[in-house]
Formats: sequence, C-alpha cells, structure tokens
Amino acid sequence: MAPPTKLGSLITRLSITLGAPFALFLGEAYLTLPEVPAENAGAAPGLSLFGLGLAPIIGAYVLVEVVAFLVPSWSRLRHGNPEGRAKLDRAVVFTTIALAFALGLHHARTLTPRFQASVAIITITLVAGVCIQFLVAQLISRQGLLNGFVTIFAANFVRDLVEGPRAFRRWLSATGMSDLISPEAILTPAKLTMGLFAIGVVALATWIALRDAARNVAKADADGAPYRSDRKRAVAPMIPVPSGSLWPLSLAPSVLAMPQMFATWGLTSFQSIEQALLDERVFALALFALTAGTTWVLARVLHRPAELADLVERLGAKADDTFREQTRASIQAAFWPSLLFITVLSLTGFGLGHLRVSSVLVVTLIAAMLDLAHSLRIEMRQGDWVSIWQERRATAVPVLRAALADDGIATETRGAHILNLMQVFAPQAP
Repeated sequence: MAPPTKLGSLITRLSITLGAPFALFLGEAYLTLPEVPAENAGAAPGLSLFGLGLAPIIGAYVLVEVVAFLVPSWSRLRHGNPEGRAKLDRAVVFTTIALAFALGLHHARTLTPRFQASVAIITITLVAGVCIQFLVAQLISRQGLLNGFVTIFAANFVRDLVEGPRAFRRWLSATGMSDLISPEAILTPAKLTMGLFAIGVVALATWIALRDAARNVAKADADGAPYRSDRKRAVAPMIPVPSGSLWPLSLAPSVLAMPQMFATWGLTSFQSIEQALLDERVFALALFALTAGTTWVLARVLHRPAELADLVERLGAKADDTFREQTRASIQAAFWPSLLFITVLSLTGFGLGHLRVSSVLVVTLIAAMLDLAHSLRIEMRQGDWVSIWQERRATAVPVLRAALADDGIATETRGAHILNLMQVFAPQAP
C-alpha cells in the first residue's frame, strides 16, 4: 500500500485530471453566448462559451511545430534547450489567439442573422472561451496525470459518444427535421454490435502497436548482461509504430476526394478519375497505395538520419555511416507493421461509422487511456518524480533515457503513447 502522502498526492492529481474537464462541461452547459437563448445552446453546443472547442489551440500547436520542424534555423528550438522551447510556446500562444479570432469572427457572422447578436461581443466571448480551455489544459498538464490538451480532447470525445444520439435528436427536434431522418441513420442492434466489434479490433491493434512506447530502457547484451548504453541504443534507433504517425489515415482519403471536388468546379480532366474511383476495387487499391506511400515518405521525413546523428553526437557518441545504415534499416523494419496498423484502422472505419466516430478518435482515446494507466503506475512507485524536459521526438526518447541511465539517473516518460501515435503532429503531447 502506498504511503499516505503519496496516496494523497495521487488523489489530488487524479481529481485535477478528472475534475477540470468536468468543470468545462458545466461551463459549456450553462455559459451561453451573449444574446443567444439558453435553450438554443442546449440543442447546439457551438452556441456556448466553448463553441470553438480545441481547434484553434491544436491548430496553433501543429502549425508552429511543423514550421519549426521544416525550417532549419528553428529546428534546434524544438529540442535544443528550455529557452528555445519557450520561444515556440510563446509563438503557440500568439498563433492560438490569432486563429481563435479568425474562427470566432466567422462563427459570429453565421450567428448574427439568426439571433441579431453583436459580432464583436460574440467573437471576444469565443476567444475568451479558447483562452480558458488553454489555461485549464496547462493546469492539468502541470498538476494532473496526463497532458491537459489530450485529457480535454479525450473527455470531449467520451461526452460526444455518450451524448451523441440524444444531442442529435434534440437538434432534429429544434430544426423540425425529425420526419426527414432516414432508416439508414437509425442505430440498430446489428449496427451497434458491428461498431463495438470494430472498437475491440482497434483497441487490440493499438495496444499491440504501442505496448512498448513507455517501456524501460534497460536491455541485455548477447551474454545476458544488462546494458543502458546510449551508443548501443543509438546505433539501432527505435522507430515507433506507426512510423509515419496517424496522418496517412486522414490524408489518403482526403486526397482521393479531390478529383470529385475538382470535377464539381468544372475541370473536366478530373471527371475520368472521379468515375474510376467510383469502382470500389479501384478505390480500395488507390487508397492502399496512397496510404502506403504516405507512410513511407513520412517515416523517412519524421526520422531524418541527420537529426538523429546530431542527437547522438551531442551525447558524445559517433554517428558514422554505420549509424545511418542502421537508421534506414530501422525505418524499413518499422514500415510493414506501421502499414498493417494503418490498414486495420482503415478497414474498421465502416463498423465505427455506425457509431458516428472515426478510427482516429477511437485510437487517440485508447492511447490516452494507456498514458493514464502508465502515469498511475509511476505515481504509485517509490520516489518523487520531477519533470525535467519535454522531448517532442519519439525516436529520441529512448536514446536520452539510456544516456541518463548511464549516469545512474532513473527516468520515466509521460505521454509516450500519444507521442508515438502522432509524433510531430501532436506537439501538445510531451
């Protein structure tokens, strides 16, 4: 049994992790936009104080992180020192406010004809709601068990999954469209069973892919002796699965939808491609090829040998041609498991569609649950853990932990499952 002080700390952290999102739910239910009747906000969550959700925050994080990843002069800021990371965090704050104003202004202009409300007041209110969510997420990250943004995102997903059917019916009733609902949209027991089975498959695939994300750095030599050498770990880098992140799962269908969009614009050269993609076999083959290609390209871009070599040399090891060959071999070895994982998520999308959720949402929730379980195990172990660094490169985490272990410093990771899953596209998950 844990000592009382440790148990008290665990209860406090768990209360913050679970209580802060609940407070946001209450705010969404009772804090409506100015000049918007409360009953309308109940039928449409977009009319509440937090109507913009996390979109401006997540968009700002991804935008700043991707730019820093691609621009050489900014790349060192991602992992060079705390001061560099602080500069990027400040850029995220300003970008978040700018995106919130842009999205809030658009949202306000769509509401004013209906409610005769002030565009300026609604815009400022929506921006304030985004800022409140940002501060609450920071509180959870510092005092809770999970990253705050991931916690709020996962909590919103669970809320939508539970409230989805009732909210959908309220919206139909409020808009007078109840009689227009088609039989195909009704969730039958067979569709529910198929959806739950798909969730089970996604959960199993996610656990297999991410089961080693937060494992201990200690391994064994050929003679059975333990080692914790950053040099040995760096010579054969550990490429996470999925090696190209989850991005191909969303990117490939979006690219295949472009011919139809271009055809509707009157570009006749795309009509033949649109007609070809109407064949299910052609579409499936194109989807698989595009997903595989995107996974391969992103794996090589996200795990650049030059960046990994820079890390190894800064740790005092030698990054020679052998290191680069091993890096390429590790990327190739992780490709097929990554492609299999992405393919399984694509195939389960049909079953999840009956529940009106996507594979990306389900797998993100499962990864958040794995991170929570790991954080709980860390809290129950002996010793007081101190946060020392936010490392955004999934491949660098085991190398740095091995280097610290060489100096006799025990380490654990937080958010490793989300980080392995999204990588550079989840900069809000350290």
